[in-house]
Amino acid sequence: MVIDARNQSDTIFHLVISIGGMAQSYVYVLSPTSAGAVPFLAQTNPAPFGQATYVANAPLETSEPIVGAHGRNIFHLMGNQSPYFPAENGFGVDEYALPEGANISQMHMLQRHGSRYAPGAAPPAAWAPGIANATATGTVFVGDLSFLNDWSNILGEDMLVPLGPKELFESGVLNYYNYGQLYDNSSKLVSAKNFLAGFFGLDWAEHANLIITIDPAVTGLFDCTRYFDGIFLAFEQADIWKNIYLKERTAKLRKLTGNYNWTVADSYYAQTLCSYETVAVGYSDFCQLFTYEEWEGFNYYMDIFANAGVGFVSPTGRAYGIAWVQEFLARNFWPGVCLEFGNDADIVAAMTAFGLRQFAEFLPVTGPPAHHQFVSSKIIPFAARLNIEIIKAPHKISARRSKTSAHHDDYICGTGETHYVYFILKQRTIPLHVSFEECEYRDDGWCELPTFMNVQMESLAKADYQYACFGNWTMMGYGAYTDGRPV
Repeated sequence: MVIDARNQSDTIFHLVISIGGMAQSYVYVLSPTSAGAVPFLAQTNPAPFGQATYVANAPLETSEPIVGAHGRNIFHLMGNQSPYFPAENGFGVDEYALPEGANISQMHMLQRHGSRYAPGAAPPAAWAPGIANATATGTVFVGDLSFLNDWSNILGEDMLVPLGPKELFESGVLNYYNYGQLYDNSSKLVSAKNFLAGFFGLDWAEHANLIITIDPAVTGLFDCTRYFDGIFLAFEQADIWKNIYLKERTAKLRKLTGNYNWTVADSYYAQTLCSYETVAVGYSDFCQLFTYEEWEGFNYYMDIFANAGVGFVSPTGRAYGIAWVQEFLARNFWPGVCLEFGNDADIVAAMTAFGLRQFAEFLPVTGPPAHHQFVSSKIIPFAARLNIEIIKAPHKISARRSKTSAHHDDYICGTGETHYVYFILKQRTIPLHVSFEECEYRDDGWCELPTFMNVQMESLAKADYQYACFGNWTMMGYGAYTDGRPV
């Protein structure tokens, strides 16, 4: 279990994880949290929004009429603030079943926490006082912004909203059905409570231990002193794009704000409130202020920020994620299932440290390139997860896979037992041959395990943790770093 670390935290704790009798210790920062208002969507929901037929209510109201959407869902365009959704299209390959006789021997999972309130230092908490002060001193918002005259921040801080446990519970149920037989019930697993409730049921405590002890040390995240160089770069470059995609919308909204000087920052805060209010109380008036194209712009803002912060454009991306790669390599010969829980940055950094260069393309601050692969809402929405399967097959499996039900033709006659590794991000296959030329092109995107392990020995060296985190290197401009390291 990994707890999301924030630098405004004032409590530090040490977490010991025990899996199958083997212990691993981590140090993390515990963020201050506070609960928000209780939803009452059955009373406050302004839907239906013009559907021709009855649509049963769901926990969130996501059918708001958005200009230019044409049936598309803007909640798939909110970057790392998107509620979890299975990707409709994958990363370049189709999904294939295991050939008859092949078996999954291990599964390693890195799971992000579910939907939550914003951190205390972020909007809405940092923005709401300005709006409250404006209305208290005579500002009258009109038109589409008139709801701000009575608006106040009803959200909590940095804790899961009710949708968050649901997302983790459903992930636990899904992973139980996919991998339940890999669990050795002679020992207890350690994991997050809501996931475990989905995986084991409400009696999960009979199968898992959570051990937390206080420790005065600092986290590994903040121990990497040069990590923040990449974060500052990420903020700087993402803001350039923000001023482009929100320029026209800001000018239109400013006409509705009276003597309040509505800026691009206000427009951006309003977009973030759309997602945070919706996952917290089910519906938000902020969503309809923007067109579908402007939501695409918001999503790309998150793409730039995540990639420059901990991805291949960051000088410390590999260093941030290398610890998880090292753990994967060290426990690769353990049987069964290994579950770890972290945040969005952990997933992106792990992908960077592995060297998944399919997601290494440069993202210009002038606008998104066509068909770019690093789409944050597709990679790291709330409750995102990266699953890695180790597959043992009695023979080599043909790189050209069959779609038939029997799969007898998938094996190559005359070959012996072969092990493969299979990456699944948000329930879709990552084709390993796209990132590693050593892995043969395969319809299923897998790679032979010995080949992949040899590649990862090189990744460990590339991360160069000591130099990346503490070295005397000069910070260069956006685009100078293309491999997640300061070279």
